[in-house]
Amino acid sequence: MNLQQLVFWLAILFLAWWVAGAFYNRRRLKELLLAVGRHGTLLGKKMEYRLLGNSAFRVTFHDLRANLAEAQALCLLQPRDFPLAWAWMHLRGHGDQIHLQMTLKDGPKEGAFWEGEGAEKAFSLPGLKLLARQTRPPHFHLILQLRRGPVDPQVEAFFRLAQRVMSQED
Repeated sequence: MNLQQLVFWLAILFLAWWVAGAFYNRRRLKELLLAVGRHGTLLGKKMEYRLLGNSAFRVTFHDLRANLAEAQALCLLQPRDFPLAWAWMHLRGHGDQIHLQMTLKDGPKEGAFWEGEGAEKAFSLPGLKLLARQTRPPHFHLILQLRRGPVDPQVEAFFRLAQRVMSQED
């Protein structure tokens, strides 16, 4: 096999990876968007979605519940359509994630911080990477790294946790 053939087959391989990765991410994005739409109602009755490329979207919550003044979620998927970026992220342990920031009408009196396994154990939620409570806005920052398998139950548990920690501040 000469150099031209090698380059040709590598280009075919990258193109096939890009197509398969883009298809998978589009399906995963739809699944995550539907799950956030179903369970985001725990924070606000209305949601506004904004796609941020092929691998991310932002949700702004409106008509908020209880003591909540502002809430936003950023959902990030692994860049599966670009093999080198995907390998880099995968090797560093980054998966699909949901970042949630909430600001309360009356902020908490003191801050607290849970990260990694400590966060998972403290709140009994596998994949919870961060839960930070701050005295300044945003008062809560939560990060969930989605596991393999169905997204819906993970998203539901995440938003129930967000609702629970927010309600404890009332």
